[in-house]
Amino acid sequence: MAVLIACTVAGCLPVDPAPVPTIAPAGTPIFASDEEALAAAEDAYAAYLAVSDQIAQEGGANPERLSAVVGPQLVAIEKAGYLELESAGLRTVGRTTFFGTVLQRFEAASPDGRDVVTVYLCSDVSGVDVLDSAGSSVVSPDRPALTPFEVGFDIADGGVMTLVVSRKEPWFESGVCS
Repeated sequence: MAVLIACTVAGCLPVDPAPVPTIAPAGTPIFASDEEALAAAEDAYAAYLAVSDQIAQEGGANPERLSAVVGPQLVAIEKAGYLELESAGLRTVGRTTFFGTVLQRFEAASPDGRDVVTVYLCSDVSGVDVLDSAGSSVVSPDRPALTPFEVGFDIADGGVMTLVVSRKEPWFESGVCS
């Protein structure tokens, strides 16, 4: 349960959802440069964290909101974590930040819109607490504050071309948290 809660909390940021970044229409190159791809990924990840944080602060309520910022494969995984949070009567306070974002790769044009950008980043949960229904912290003093992740982004399905988080995996071979 503690691992599930720690993983759930690792996806939190400000309460106000960030706008979902849009990218070029189909048929044109997705990004003109590495810098543009990295900026789009950072914006998409910030949007994901904003929604994730809001859900966690509300005790896991309405996790379907993730569908706007997370790809279809990741939605089910993320929802399950929030349903666990809700059933345990837990909620978060504070926000997660991220830093050290490094572009691993991007596709100039992706015919299927999958895994168009991959980055490494460092998630910092030092400003996040998990509270039980009585308002007491349930965070272990041994919880690591920093976790490196490899994050993949897909082009969202639908009319507007946007990046969504398609996968998020711990990445311990990277020095992004150093």
